[in-house]
Amino acid sequence: MTGDIFNFIKDPLVGAAADLIEEKGKFFLVKEGNPKCYGKWGFTGGEKNKNDKTLLVTAIREPKEEAGLKVRPTHFICLSERPHGNKHMFGVVFFAEIIGGVATPGPEVLDVGWFSFSEVENMYYRGELRGPYVFSAVKHYLRYGKIPLRQLVLFSGDGF
Repeated sequence: MTGDIFNFIKDPLVGAAADLIEEKGKFFLVKEGNPKCYGKWGFTGGEKNKNDKTLLVTAIREPKEEAGLKVRPTHFICLSERPHGNKHMFGVVFFAEIIGGVATPGPEVLDVGWFSFSEVENMYYRGELRGPYVFSAVKHYLRYGKIPLRQLVLFSGDGF
């Protein structure tokens, strides 16, 4: 019985990171070219790959790949979770500052843009966002603000 349980949970988690980028009241979003969410708008972000030591590394890598931006994640916004096939996805939304690059669509992205809260809200109600977490994260950020990363305890490897 124990062996069956451990086989089932052998790799139950998929980690992802997204970057909420806001400047002057506008939120940076990318229009996905990925077949599973083609044409939907969302944050830069994606699944942690085997070369990413932490989700912070993922949060730095994804905007560069997707939109040509060099960013510095500075704050924690929220955590989302949902089923992901036979696994469980958890995603961390970081607030990130742009420190370099020019916003241009990468190979996985159709377009990039800056949107006000009301535009993001309208996109949500029209079904144009990659998922409800995008609108939820923006609302959460506007209502509660952001938590400096130095206030969080982040472990990698065999920590805890």
